[in-house]
Amino acid sequence: MEKRYKYNLEATDKCPSCRHYVETEHHFLRCPHNQRRLLLLNTIDTVNKCCKKHKIDPRIKLAIHFLIRHLIDPKLKIPTDTPPVYTGLITDQLRIGPDTLMVGMLHTQWVEVQKEYLKFIKAKRKRKQAFNGIRNLATLLMEAHFQLWIIRNGHLHDEKKHGTQSYKRHQLIHTLRHLYQQRGKMLSADRDIFSRELADFEHQHTPTNKIRQFIQFAEPIVQRSIQTAREMNKRFRTITHYFGHDSRNDLHIHSQPEPD
Repeated sequence: MEKRYKYNLEATDKCPSCRHYVETEHHFLRCPHNQRRLLLLNTIDTVNKCCKKHKIDPRIKLAIHFLIRHLIDPKLKIPTDTPPVYTGLITDQLRIGPDTLMVGMLHTQWVEVQKEYLKFIKAKRKRKQAFNGIRNLATLLMEAHFQLWIIRNGHLHDEKKHGTQSYKRHQLIHTLRHLYQQRGKMLSADRDIFSRELADFEHQHTPTNKIRQFIQFAEPIVQRSIQTAREMNKRFRTITHYFGHDSRNDLHIHSQPEPD
């Protein structure tokens, strides 16, 4: 949203979920909106089920728990009783980037630690068992990331219950208000497009699609009218140019006496 706002493609750079913070790439995984926070916390339960199914090292499971919770609370510290091997998994992942976990970019050491665990428990060997287990974890995390994106887009586009405005409607009304504020800069002959009161559009019973259609119709007219008014203003001279003090002096100097 921040980049789209920078290039005037959006009316605001605020997050469509919390509507408070600027929506940057960093904010996406850390939005405080309850629905998005809940999804991250529920991902921990899903991780537990995946770890049980694929015989993932319990310490790896706890490391994933920590990294997910770290997104919610960046001040979270690694427990002091964590063995160095697993502390290394966490710190190396954070060095790559704290957001890399949720897009499935797990470094190769996760697989090596899982291999050692499978040897330790003397699990029945299968081809690429450690790799496949970590890959399933990565896939699960990527799916959670995608679900966060779905929730975010729902807040951006969907009409909410109880008659409150969707974020997209809020943006459209913001754009509409700006167009109405430009009336004074337009040619008087073009201002008839704003014969309908702004309050009529702002009423919650006015369909969002109708607002969007009017903006698509009015925006180019407003831009063209303002541009034409500016060009016409350059060609016209003020009344003082013709009747001012300097003009009279110039006229007296260059005028010829009337014939007798």
